[in-house]
Amino acid sequence: TIKTLGGDIRGPVRAITMGIATLLSAKKILLLATGASKAEAVRRMRDEPSSDAWPCTFFRGHQDLTVIADTAAASQL
Repeated sequence: TIKTLGGDIRGPVRAITMGIATLLSAKKILLLATGASKAEAVRRMRDEPSSDAWPCTFFRGHQDLTVIADTAAASQL
């Protein structure tokens, strides 16, 4: 568990942190978006120019990107 202001929460024992450049160096990217909270990011990724404000927009330029979004995540498309 991880100690927080309000108590304990379960969290990963180990994690890997990767930046956008590392992710974009992959041969293939599979992006899975679920839930309405991801709808704006999915829309911006498709429609807007690359921007540090929305790092998801950098994925659009990848040569082998597959996006799988549920109905809620795709609701703004």
